[in-house]
Amino acid sequence: MMKVSLSLPWAMAGFLLVSGGTTAFAQPITISEFMASNRGTLADGNGNYSDWIEIENGGELAVNLAGWHLTDDPANLRKWSFPVVTLAGGNHLVVFASGLGVPDAQGRLHTNFELGAEGSYLALVRPDGTNIATAFSPLYPPQRRDFSYGVAQQVTITTLVSNASAARLLVPSVADAGLAAAWTGGSEPFVDAGWLAVPAAVGFEGTPFTSSNAVNVAQGKPVIAAGETWSGLPKENLTDGSLSTITHNLTQEPAFFYIVDLGSTYSFSSIELFNRSDGCCPDRLSNYTISIHADTGPEIGPAVWSANIRTNGSNSGVGGRDLITANLDSNGVFAGRWIKAQARNNGTSRYFQIAELRANVPNWAAGAPVIASGPTPAGSPAPNLTDGNLGTFSHNQDWPRRLPIKFA
Repeated sequence: MMKVSLSLPWAMAGFLLVSGGTTAFAQPITISEFMASNRGTLADGNGNYSDWIEIENGGELAVNLAGWHLTDDPANLRKWSFPVVTLAGGNHLVVFASGLGVPDAQGRLHTNFELGAEGSYLALVRPDGTNIATAFSPLYPPQRRDFSYGVAQQVTITTLVSNASAARLLVPSVADAGLAAAWTGGSEPFVDAGWLAVPAAVGFEGTPFTSSNAVNVAQGKPVIAAGETWSGLPKENLTDGSLSTITHNLTQEPAFFYIVDLGSTYSFSSIELFNRSDGCCPDRLSNYTISIHADTGPEIGPAVWSANIRTNGSNSGVGGRDLITANLDSNGVFAGRWIKAQARNNGTSRYFQIAELRANVPNWAAGAPVIASGPTPAGSPAPNLTDGNLGTFSHNQDWPRRLPIKFA
């Protein structure tokens, strides 16, 4: 079962958790996790995205859950009862809270009630119908879409190899042709005394992608939108250089788009799309297409490169970033004049927002040598011109010589 959990200590979460554990009862059966707003994370046996509850057997022995109960009503602790189903020790069982009350086409269990994303009561009750194994009471907190909520779990991490571990390195040559696969094991003891002793973190170095070796050619460029945008959230916010402003369509549409006209053709190192950072609605930048279009004149040309982004309904989160690189379309040309960001039509109307679109091209001047026509002050040397830092500058040392002026 996937673990995308928003977990809080129970004392801080604002509700009471009652867990039978192994003290009063020998059956450590609990609700370990649930999702009250499932829109695209886990499909049930009917192909629907129903809310779900995960039951965990924390013991070593298998337990027959027949007669156990799940409920969202503290006045009705026997609201839905488990059929005969065995849960092995250390295993989990997902029950869909769809309201159907009967198993689906694949035999997956369904309760006769649904979960409320706004917050609700939820409990797992033992077969006697009175003793509660797990309860979220009086209410669990409001839930976020496609985020599960559950018991914080203790994780033990054992590091087998660290960045400082000793290792041996060999760059094979013709003389090592007989090495074959002997170094991978099976013919011990293997003698690596002639290999180079190195730390375990070994790899090839490359030029990192930073703002100092790239230029955003989209900043300040005109933007075309598919329709009207929300008041105070104009389309121009897409390229205003600020991550604190956003653009947002006024009415929900199935395939709203924004187009940036760069004015000339550029070959890109990357394209970046930033999500809004004010805490609201990061899911509105999801399931979209980025395309690059050729320069054919005053209007947008045909797409020469295209990639579908986050088609699984995920998003980069509040203030998050999607980094678009050429490898997403190996047959396309990662260069052009026009960049189009369009919501993918999934049959429903929706909002489509972006805080900023950046089109990065290599800054070939970064780090390049600079020749000045004369001396510069000690704190403003000529190399500051290409150091990639906007906080430094270069400045000539002497003012131009004053020339005498004679009036007639």
